[in-house]
Amino acid sequence: MADRLGELLVKRNFITPDQLKKATDEQKFKGGRLESILVKLGIIKEDDLLSFLSAQLPGSFCQAFQD
Repeated sequence: MADRLGELLVKRNFITPDQLKKATDEQKFKGGRLESILVKLGIIKEDDLLSFLSAQLPGSFCQAFQD
């Protein structure tokens, strides 16, 4: 899922390919979830990531995490 998530974020211009590479390099070195690394490195804001993810999922699944 992480590879696909990163590719979708690039495709929809939320992040650049260079930013994705930086985050995946960090993930390989330290481990962790790609989305957490993207936020930690300041590449994407958590609210923007949640908006993106909620648009990808049917119904109000992500709303449970926004409250």
